Amino acid sequence: EAVTTGGIWSGDGITDENAGIFSPLVAGPGEHVITYNVGIDMCADSDEITIIVNATPDATITPVGLFCDDEPEVTLTAATEGGIWSGDGITDENAGVFDPVVAGKGTHIITYEVEVDGCTGTDNITIIVNSTPDTPVEGTHLTGRTKVEWHWNVIPDAEGYKYNTENNYEEAVDIGTNTTYNQEGLECDSIYTLYVWAYNYCGESEVLIISESTDACPPACEGLEGIVYEYEFEYDGHIYEAITIGDQCWMAENLRYLPSVSPPSDGSETVPYYYVYNYFSYNVEDAKATVNYNTYGVLYNWVAAMQGSSGSNSNPSGVQGVCPPDWHLPSDAEWKELETLIGIGESEINETGFRGTNQGSKLATNASLWQSGDLKEDPEFGAIAFKGLPSGGRYYTGIFSNLGRNALWWSSTLLQGSTTHAWNRDIDYQNTGLARNYVYRETGRAVRCIWSHIPIP
Repeated sequence: EAVTTGGIWSGDGITDENAGIFSPLVAGPGEHVITYNVGIDMCADSDEITIIVNATPDATITPVGLFCDDEPEVTLTAATEGGIWSGDGITDENAGVFDPVVAGKGTHIITYEVEVDGCTGTDNITIIVNSTPDTPVEGTHLTGRTKVEWHWNVIPDAEGYKYNTENNYEEAVDIGTNTTYNQEGLECDSIYTLYVWAYNYCGESEVLIISESTDACPPACEGLEGIVYEYEFEYDGHIYEAITIGDQCWMAENLRYLPSVSPPSDGSETVPYYYVYNYFSYNVEDAKATVNYNTYGVLYNWVAAMQGSSGSNSNPSGVQGVCPPDWHLPSDAEWKELETLIGIGESEINETGFRGTNQGSKLATNASLWQSGDLKEDPEFGAIAFKGLPSGGRYYTGIFSNLGRNALWWSSTLLQGSTTHAWNRDIDYQNTGLARNYVYRETGRAVRCIWSHIPIP
């Protein structure tokens, strides 16, 4: 401002020559000579003034990285020393000491202010303090018969996740930010355990231990494809083998279900009876301890095999009888289907007695249990995994006979026009064929069950 107004101002930093406005920012640091001229000709006058502009001190804070809430304190620095520090976690405002433990987990604004020659510089910096992630939380898993799709929830501040099938973080598999893992190639109806960790630059979380079961195993012979496969299933405490032949699924061993037991002298066409070859008493546990029970299974009269059902020649028979749930006693028609599949011709399929060429030999197994004869001498003996054994039978005369000589199985079909005879199948040690005969219902024969389900494409 001048004594006499109305003049003109000039010099570095003058932004309005009439009003005399000086901008330190425009002038910049240094000494600046400002001139003021007023009046004209002989009445003109001028004056000068020197203005010193000091520089604003550089308060720029040196960048720092991320911190964990268990790290030791650090000293922050700035371009110009001598200022004052402030903000969460600053434990020495003059030295700029920052303590992550004091600051705690979170985002913190740190301010630095420094004054030089009356000018003040200020800067801010954001410091993030983190901690090891929380333990992942179990989600809802998806299961199949041979797989488990594991799920856990997203954890804030986690950079990623690792899993292992053992409680060993060092060898765990890193799957990045995925919160699912699809574990395949597992056994059905089994329990599996997975160990999961979240991690970030501060370390790993406590382990999440999760367990899940795969789905129940499929019924034997599920998904038939027209060729022979072997399967297993459990019934009444015993693991049975089963096979597919064509579109049929058969037990590959004789049924062992034994709710009671009687000697061969006891028999009836109308009352169910159960026998174990060469066992002559009534104790079920003793009968189950015999070699013959564990080798050949149980002999049933037809009433026991049918469990009160009437005869059937349907395909499938629809008669569960003594068989497990989802299984049934095969009809004569179902036996014929099997026989056709293994090569007995249409011209003789309905005949009685031995038919075919060597189908009996193919269905039999374990030559050491059979007496010497044409059956086990056939080169295709045991070629089909039906595993027929010479279990013998209980005859209407009240005796056991033909162990080692004959394999005998019931069907669910009565002889047409008869109430006393039912069809059965017979393999004999002296013949390579497969016999179809009708016998008294009170005789004891083995049972082979067949699966009740329709083949799955």
